[in-house]
Amino acid sequence: MSFDSFEEFQAEVNSLHLDGDYYRALELILSNKERFPSRYGLINYWLLSLYSLTGDTEHALKTFGQTVSSGFWFSDFLLRKNPDLQSLQGLEKFERLVALNRENRTLDKSHQFPLLILRSEGACLSSAEPCPIMLVIHSYAATAAESLDFWRAGSEAGYLVAAPQSSQALWKGAYIWDDLETSTSEIVGHLQSIQDKYEIDPEHIIISGIRKGAELCIKLALTRTIQTKGFILINPDFSFMFQPDPFSLENQTNYPEKEHEGWNLRGYIINGENTASQRENLLEAFTNSMLELGIVCNSVYVPDAEYEHIPGYDPFLLRAIDFIAQD
Repeated sequence: MSFDSFEEFQAEVNSLHLDGDYYRALELILSNKERFPSRYGLINYWLLSLYSLTGDTEHALKTFGQTVSSGFWFSDFLLRKNPDLQSLQGLEKFERLVALNRENRTLDKSHQFPLLILRSEGACLSSAEPCPIMLVIHSYAATAAESLDFWRAGSEAGYLVAAPQSSQALWKGAYIWDDLETSTSEIVGHLQSIQDKYEIDPEHIIISGIRKGAELCIKLALTRTIQTKGFILINPDFSFMFQPDPFSLENQTNYPEKEHEGWNLRGYIINGENTASQRENLLEAFTNSMLELGIVCNSVYVPDAEYEHIPGYDPFLLRAIDFIAQD
């Protein structure tokens, strides 16, 4: 079986795993893994889990050993809390590899939590005119650096683009926003440091997020944790729409109602044309929910686009910025 994208490949592997067809999943992974070298860590974790589930301890430990020998690492959560790996817990060789895995993570110089900044040369400094700011939230299991291309056009349009890096790791190079309290604290802290260092117009803050990062984006906007003019969601999966209170943070549920004084937000959703079919109903539900709060949302489809950035995304980002910046 061949796949047009990694997302299709991942969906098929997940489906076979859920069905308990572990041997077929292994066969599929082994015949396709060379096509996706940038997904080395995730694919090896699949193999580790599936070998464990099929009782093939030898290949499970061999896969884990090859992975950590390359300098890669996984989070302790993935190695200890996944029931798929239950058969490996306590085995002498597995425990040695877990220790090496932890050393890799400690030594990994990239295991930092930077704030990446894009801005026009000389702009936004104390001697310059205040800059509008776009605070951007990277995708799930990614890094801020990997996601920056989606927002680079914003810096060319005069915005200071600020991309915080999550501190919550799944594996080397894969960071997430699952702990909302930690995520909120980090992002708010980064915003404060930006305002201390650069000349920022606090009345012109836009917040944007990609895929799973879009969930945190919308929650920060609607709870007014960040005082923003609006939000831009890029390829959101809208899984948060299934939550009992989808627009709240863990300890903050009192988002403003339509009649709230000063409630003046706009939203814009940008989807790759080839990614959006399975989310159309959720997109409609989301935009209807926003209208109930008095928030107008526009949505567009980028022609011939997948989840990866292509130049075709750039004019739609600029259009979204113009829409939100309207007074």
